[in-house]
Amino acid sequence: MELHKYEKWVFYVALALLAFVILWRVIPGGRHEGGGEKGRASLVFVHYWDNALGRDTLAELVKEFEKKHRGIRIRLQSLSYTEERELLFRDKAEVEGNVLSGAFDIAALDGAWIPELLSAGKLHSLKGYNDDSGSAEWTVPLISFMNLLYYNVDILKAAGLDRPPANRTEFLSAARTLKENQSVPALAISLGSGDPEALYRDIYSWIRAAGNSLEKNGFDEKRTADVFNFLSRLNGEGFLLPGIFLQTGAERLEDFISGKTAMLTANIGNLRYLRTRMGDKLGLTLIPGQADFGKPGFASLVWHVGISSDCTHPEEAWEFISFLKEKSIVLSEKSGAVPGTGIRFHDPEEDPLYEKAWSIYEASNVFDGNGFSASVDAAVREELMGLFESGRSGEETVKRIQSRIEALNPLRLPE
Repeated sequence: MELHKYEKWVFYVALALLAFVILWRVIPGGRHEGGGEKGRASLVFVHYWDNALGRDTLAELVKEFEKKHRGIRIRLQSLSYTEERELLFRDKAEVEGNVLSGAFDIAALDGAWIPELLSAGKLHSLKGYNDDSGSAEWTVPLISFMNLLYYNVDILKAAGLDRPPANRTEFLSAARTLKENQSVPALAISLGSGDPEALYRDIYSWIRAAGNSLEKNGFDEKRTADVFNFLSRLNGEGFLLPGIFLQTGAERLEDFISGKTAMLTANIGNLRYLRTRMGDKLGLTLIPGQADFGKPGFASLVWHVGISSDCTHPEEAWEFISFLKEKSIVLSEKSGAVPGTGIRFHDPEEDPLYEKAWSIYEASNVFDGNGFSASVDAAVREELMGLFESGRSGEETVKRIQSRIEALNPLRLPE
């Protein structure tokens, strides 16, 4: 009797296993969308975008992608900007057993990371995948954020200024007026080492506005020195908010909102937040350049995405990247990027400041970041500290930066 029960139990287990195998082979996830039997590819996408997009945006996009591509599963790994950079630049041996898993297939990238990642052989070539260009490509740019000058309309009006300064000469005059009539510093910049966007926002953007052609490893130009002298003069005459090398970008933003400074440079992704907090007190314009310079210019921060050289399913990874590229308009709207990848969108509330931002974009020369490595950024920050704190000239500062850049021999993107 006992043997009979045992045989029935074995029979039912075997039947259940057979049913499981049959179901696994026929469910949609068991086959690649193209029809071939390939199993289910599981890909890890590591990114630092949640703060800008909100936690649900990428999750919803992944759901949409997986419905269309039953053979591909995307697992999101959300990190801070600093955590992701630490992960990407670690050796494999360093990440074993660490909370930051070293196993990822697709990565959100800051353009400044790309040269070093290429040197370390950590990116998979996109040649043969991307039909938009015949040349070898390593990453896909998705959306961009331009840096602009935000100003407090009420503070300027109270000082007798009916518009923001249009060039650096007017900016110096406005700074004096603000200090004399309102006792408010004209500008807040923050170059704290914990702020990864600091140099792009508060230094490189002023250089671009000056019309400087700033190459990937070249600071030694007269216009760059002029910008450094201008910023140093603002600091020396008390026109800058104190704490330049201590504040974070977020702290500086709050100081601007609370009226501790009249103006600041920030990327367009901050517009919605500032508009919500300040209402009609908020205005925006181009970062002032030289009075005699023609077409304005600005540097943009660009979100890139690439495939890890360790990825075992690069074709499936490219499918997801292509999907993100198609959804760049969604990413632009959610993050507040104006413009996105050259695609215009209208704010749901038709905010005139968004229209102004778009008109600025259309009338300007756009530069895609600088591509400096983290080591170069650190050198630039240190030399700027000498500029502001020791009275060193702008000319000497750019020469020192150039010398350090050449010593570091930063890597460039391949031609």
